[in-house]
Amino acid sequence: MAATVAVGIVVILGDVFVARHRHHTEMPDVFRAADAYLTTATTTGSALWEAMASGCPPIALTRTGAEHAIVNGGYDANGWIADARTEYLAAAIAQVCIAPAERGRRGAAAATWARRHLR
Repeated sequence: MAATVAVGIVVILGDVFVARHRHHTEMPDVFRAADAYLTTATTTGSALWEAMASGCPPIALTRTGAEHAIVNGGYDANGWIADARTEYLAAAIAQVCIAPAERGRRGAAAATWARRHLR
């Protein structure tokens, strides 16, 4: 039986793509094609790390463990951490949509973080 990965939402501007039950070998391509990876999971999973390693900036919730990997602001920002309230998630998604240069910078920083910390 082939291994599958269930992940959260991959944001590709203009579309929201729910990447559920993809073969694990497909996920790097899915993440590289995405503008961001949004997870509202209450715990951090391997999909977050794989998104970051693929250069896809993540949006994750506070108090999930993701805050140990995701830097939310400043020069080293590599994604967005949001409180679970709707307005905070909406603000993070809006940043992905309106700031392509920042989105690209955070994606590159996420890949750099993954190279340094995930082995």
